[in-house]
Amino acid sequence: MRRLRILFMLAFVSALSTMSMDYFAPSLPSVTRDFGASVEAVKSTMTMFLIGYGFGPFVLGSLADRIGRRKVMLIGLCGYLLASLGCMLSPHVAAFLGFRAAQGFCAASTAIIARAVLRDVYGSIGATKAIASMFLIMVWVPIAAPFVGGMTSALFDWRINFLVMMCVAGAVMLAAYAWLEETNPAHLRTALPVAGRWKEILTHRVFLRHTLTNMFLFATLLLFLSNYTYVTEALYGFSSRQNGFVLTAFNAAVAAGFYLVWFTVPRIGVERSMRAGLWMASVGWVSILALSLAPEPNVAMMLPLVAAACLGTGLVVSLAAGEALVPFAHAAGTASALFILVQSMGASLLNFAVSLSFDVTLPHLAALLAACALLSLSTSRLPARP
Repeated sequence: MRRLRILFMLAFVSALSTMSMDYFAPSLPSVTRDFGASVEAVKSTMTMFLIGYGFGPFVLGSLADRIGRRKVMLIGLCGYLLASLGCMLSPHVAAFLGFRAAQGFCAASTAIIARAVLRDVYGSIGATKAIASMFLIMVWVPIAAPFVGGMTSALFDWRINFLVMMCVAGAVMLAAYAWLEETNPAHLRTALPVAGRWKEILTHRVFLRHTLTNMFLFATLLLFLSNYTYVTEALYGFSSRQNGFVLTAFNAAVAAGFYLVWFTVPRIGVERSMRAGLWMASVGWVSILALSLAPEPNVAMMLPLVAAACLGTGLVVSLAAGEALVPFAHAAGTASALFILVQSMGASLLNFAVSLSFDVTLPHLAALLAACALLSLSTSRLPARP
């Protein structure tokens, strides 16, 4: 019961970072109009969140290995609540970008500690399964978040979305304070210098292989979330509410991939399951690219392919984190931090480069998604032996 309670609590803690992107995504055009800012500046709010989310591991991962998991998580949750308040009250886009980066920095503590705690509690053998189970619980947040966020933005104001984030963060912080026990006691905390731990982890082939594979597939999710609403609004006149429905279906397909793990892994194993997911994602996005190049693209034909690509992505993402952390017993916090660092910084830099390079059209977006999926498939072939 103790492990089950920890698993449920950590799932809701981890969902904060997903909520911060998916719940807010349908409101991007509304924010653009409200601030009178450029589309590129407002799309950068997603990138700024992930930049902060990527820099958080520089401090939080090693800190969790030195002073304990519980303290770092509570500090991060408190900071997330305050940063969300700053986003809600921002008078202009520059302040909003800064608070989004701070929100991402603090949200990093939740995902870092959640994975590290599960590695502490379940050990190297059970960590992958435990992290996949956590994804199954938290997956309902990204499914509901775009729909609720689109409705909230349409009925009230985009700033209300951040008030909701504050309420959720406050409830999660109280639960963590009451339920989370320290899983990394003082006598087990590593004395290896930070630089030494980082070098050991980043040069480990098992970690490198799964982390890069995850990063490129995570980039497909970020590129889709950041650019989809602008493409549909410009080409098809979609409203915030309609975009919320479509993004909900998008996240539901990713969630189905999380559940698919429980069917595939007992039958074909982790490696073959990840391979199947990578091929599904690659074939899906490449097929969408082919359809987007038609004189009059048929969006209805693309939806099943988007669902297939997201299904494969969910399958891979739910397994990659656990596999990357398996080799690290006493540095799980640092390894989890570096995993998120590579994931967030790599994906956000790709997204930022795209926003500066050209106006994203449907063929441009499809080409980028296909390229990232194929790169993920390529990195999965790196040698896995340490």
